[in-house]
Amino acid sequence: MAEKKKELVMVTDSTHRRPTKRLNEDQYHSLVDETETPQKKAKKLVPQQSDNISFSLPVLPHEIIVEIISRLPVKTLIQFRLPNLGFGRKSGSYSVFGFGYDSEIDDYKVVAVFCFQNKNSSVGFGYESIVKVCTLRTNCWRRTGSFGYGVPYDVSGKYVNCTLNWPVMSEGDSGLMWIIVSFDIKRETYKEVMQPDYGELVYDRTLGVLDGCLCVMCNYHAVRADFWVMKEYGVRESWIRLVTVPYLDYPGSLHLQYSVPYAIADNGEVLLEFKSSLVIYNPNYGTFKYPVINNSCSWVDAEVYIDSLVSPKVEI
Repeated sequence: MAEKKKELVMVTDSTHRRPTKRLNEDQYHSLVDETETPQKKAKKLVPQQSDNISFSLPVLPHEIIVEIISRLPVKTLIQFRLPNLGFGRKSGSYSVFGFGYDSEIDDYKVVAVFCFQNKNSSVGFGYESIVKVCTLRTNCWRRTGSFGYGVPYDVSGKYVNCTLNWPVMSEGDSGLMWIIVSFDIKRETYKEVMQPDYGELVYDRTLGVLDGCLCVMCNYHAVRADFWVMKEYGVRESWIRLVTVPYLDYPGSLHLQYSVPYAIADNGEVLLEFKSSLVIYNPNYGTFKYPVINNSCSWVDAEVYIDSLVSPKVEI
C-alpha cells in the first residue's frame, strides 16, 4: 500500500470567500531556489518557476464524486451538519470545539465547550464552562458537565491518541497557571497532561500537534522559541526539546511569535509560520528561507492533513 502524503492546506482571505491552497511534500522543496543560501539575517528568496506547481484540486464530475463518497465509511461525516447548541449569547462568552474518532462505538464525536463569565463563580477568575458532546450517528447534543481543571483558551482541541487536548487557564496555589488538559474521547473524562521542565520563565506558550505528537511552542520574550514534543503520549519523561528558533527580524517584540511547526524535513529544516508568512528555518546553519507562493493573497490559517479522497477545499 502506497504511503499517504501529507499536505499543508492554507486558508487564504478574500472579499467574498476563503479559498484553500495546498502544498504537498513534493512541492515543498521546489518553492524556493536552493542555490541561494541566506546568511544569518533572513532574506526573501526568488522562487523557481511555478508553471509545474498547481494548487488546484482535481475536478471530477459530480456524479462520480457522489459514487466514490457513497462507498466510503466517511459518508456520514461528509453529510453531517451540527444541530444548534442552544448556548445562546452572553457578554464575554466564547465556545471552543474538538473533533475525534471513538473506536469503541465506531463513530465520530464533536466536543463543544461553552465558556462564560459568572460573577458568582467559585473559580477565582470568574469563568465557568458547559460541555456538550455530539456523535454523528445520533446527531444531537448531550451535556456532560463542566470542563475539568479550569477554562480552556479560545482555540480548538488538539487530537492526539484518542484524546482532545486544550491549553487551560487554571487556578493554583501561586495564582493562574497555563496547563494542558486532555479529554478522553472514549470515557469522556479529563486528565492533566504533565509538562516538561522548561528551565526558565516562559513568556508565552502555544499548544499544537506535530507528526501526531503534542507540541508546545515556548516563547522567551521574543528572543527565541523552543519547541517541545511529547514522543509518547501521557509520559512526561518522553518530552524532548526538538529545536530552538531565534527571532531575528523583531527581537524583543512580545506581540510576534512563531506557530507550532507544520513539518520537519529529513535534513532538519523546520516549516512554520511567522507574521502570516511561511518560514523555513535550518538549525544546522542558523539560516532562514521565505518560500513565495505565486498568486496567493494573504492567508489566515493553515493545517496539515493526510491526503485522501475527502477534499479539504473550503467554500464559505
